[in-house]
Amino acid sequence: MLDAIDALASDGSTKVIGLISKPPDPAVAKTVLEHAAATGRPVVAAFLGADPSTAPEGVTIEPTLAGAAAKLVELATGTAPEPLPDDEIPAARRGDRKHLRALLAGGTFAYEIGLLLEPELGEISHEAKPRTNDHGPVLPDGHLVVDLGDDAFTVGRAHPMIDPTVRIDMLETAGKDPSTAIILLDVVLGFMADEDPAGSLAATIQEITSQDDAPLVVAFVTGTDQDPQGLAAQKQKLRDAGALVVGSSTSAARLVAESLK
Repeated sequence: MLDAIDALASDGSTKVIGLISKPPDPAVAKTVLEHAAATGRPVVAAFLGADPSTAPEGVTIEPTLAGAAAKLVELATGTAPEPLPDDEIPAARRGDRKHLRALLAGGTFAYEIGLLLEPELGEISHEAKPRTNDHGPVLPDGHLVVDLGDDAFTVGRAHPMIDPTVRIDMLETAGKDPSTAIILLDVVLGFMADEDPAGSLAATIQEITSQDDAPLVVAFVTGTDQDPQGLAAQKQKLRDAGALVVGSSTSAARLVAESLK
């Protein structure tokens, strides 16, 4: 990361530097932030879980990924961006459904959502050891926020951003569990990712959302219309399958908290 900061700082067209990380070791975070501050460029850091008051001069620590993205745009362009839109939220679910099942391909998203939701919802399982029985994957009791890119799930197979098999299996299980209130999914676009990640999930999502008293399926897409999969097209495939599409991981966490509380 220090080498990357130096490379960005040596490029005269760099206006602002953004740093994104899962919770770092405090000593490493201090070294990196001080090094970034010494470049003289404005720096925005989303070091999840970091204390904003510890930022050196010239560095802004944002507690959420969406907040960091908005601050980067503001510093680079001089204009604060409009928040990414969320689909209209349906009426609150009733009955015995009460648990979140966040089945995420992005590890940083899993960390952020866990950090935002644990103060709101209480204990959340992050169990990364896949367990199965004769009926498929076994989900832990209670709320679940899992990084399916963890080594426990990727030994001998591609990352879930490329190979959706493990996530589809867990998605089917979550959809059949009568305690599942909300299923949360991320869809990550870009080169070397699944050629159609939303399409890979759509049939299973539709099977779930077409049930009577179905759980709510919430998804957010990370990418642009310049990505080979196309941002708008991927969002539409999710909507067509019955998913609620929100603008970011941060807004997804807020929606879950509001709905389950």
